[in-house]
Amino acid sequence: GDDFTCNRGYKRNYTTNTCNQVIIPQNATLNYFGDDFSCNKGYKRNYTTNQCDRVILPENASLNYFGDDFVCNRGYKKNYRNNQCERVLIPANASLNYFGDDFVCNRSYTRNYRTDQCDQVIIPPNARLNYFGDDFICNDSYTRNYLSNTCELAR
Repeated sequence: GDDFTCNRGYKRNYTTNTCNQVIIPQNATLNYFGDDFSCNKGYKRNYTTNQCDRVILPENASLNYFGDDFVCNRGYKKNYRNNQCERVLIPANASLNYFGDDFVCNRSYTRNYRTDQCDQVIIPPNARLNYFGDDFICNDSYTRNYLSNTCELAR
């Protein structure tokens, strides 16, 4: 019948119902399941050629956890257009984010995405800094007027 599994080192061809030997290219080994290959650490599978290509490490980068791509070092971010690691520019009133690949504005500052700077949060009367520290919220009994950026007594 059609109910069978292939031995280790062979992969099932469902069209012909046969088992074909797995061709293992250079810089690869048989995978955990025994039905395909995995590239060695420092190599990435090229699905067009079915080969393992070396991962090119740019400056300020290291291999990722799986060893099939690179990650930029802390303080650098990946530029996907040229596959390089660029230094994170940290403006005044900011620091490196948790992941180390961007900046975050200090408390009571908010990111201005047009200028890539940190602008101070202007807190109008009857308002306070929000929980995240990047905007204001109106005190109880007041509502925000987004046009004038003020807090008005609720009606």
